[in-house]
Amino acid sequence: MAEKTIPTPDPTTFAETATKAVEDAVGKAQNQYLAVLSESQNLALDAYKSMFDGFSKLNLPVVPGMPSVASMAKMPAQMIDSAFGFSAAVLESQRAFAKKVFEVSPA
Repeated sequence: MAEKTIPTPDPTTFAETATKAVEDAVGKAQNQYLAVLSESQNLALDAYKSMFDGFSKLNLPVVPGMPSVASMAKMPAQMIDSAFGFSAAVLESQRAFAKKVFEVSPA
């Protein structure tokens, strides 16, 4: 009676299949996260619009030397661009570092 042997899977094919499955799962999770993020941002924008509309109708007294609520609520585009520009630079630095870690790690 011949002994049955279990075929050994091709490591390359197995790694490619596993990698593809992980990439698909991560991609799906990222898309879901981005959809939730977008929806929450839209809800927050609606809330801010309602809040600022309400403030504009309050007819609050002006305090000398203090900016109005409306002017305090509006952040200059330059400040936003600066903050996000810095964040983008930090993220790019982290991406480059992560790639270098994998370059020096054993295969």
